[in-house]
Amino acid sequence: MPQENKIASILKMIGYIIFGLTVVVAFIQFPMVNPTFLTLVLTFFSGFVTGMVFIALGEIIDLLQSIHNRQLVTTEVKEVPVAEVEEDAMKVADHRVGEFERAEIVEFFEKKGQTVTEIKSMEKADYYLVTVGGEKLVVELGGFQPVIRKRY
Repeated sequence: MPQENKIASILKMIGYIIFGLTVVVAFIQFPMVNPTFLTLVLTFFSGFVTGMVFIALGEIIDLLQSIHNRQLVTTEVKEVPVAEVEEDAMKVADHRVGEFERAEIVEFFEKKGQTVTEIKSMEKADYYLVTVGGEKLVVELGGFQPVIRKRY
């Protein structure tokens, strides 16, 4: 579902119109005013630069839109397949879950439309036992977003 940016298209169209108007105005102005060659060159140059500025801005916006479209496709929440995890490293620890970690986990599951009922820290660093809808999940933090590693 890539989106095309309308502003970019309009800016590029304005740039091409400026190119066209520059040529038309220069050839209409030339016989009427009887300008020097320098005036004609300056008219073409200024129209060319102005048109190119609009086209360049349109291209920049197009590139930014394509980056945004790629991010929309790649940031969908995905579950990573379970890696071979040692069972003894996956024991619940008795230390407290930090507020930042709790907020990150809760936000991750809220984006998926699920409610977190309990979060427990595990002995292995950055791993948490999270209860969501009665199901227990091992969730790893430490990357760009939480990753579900194992279901119980």
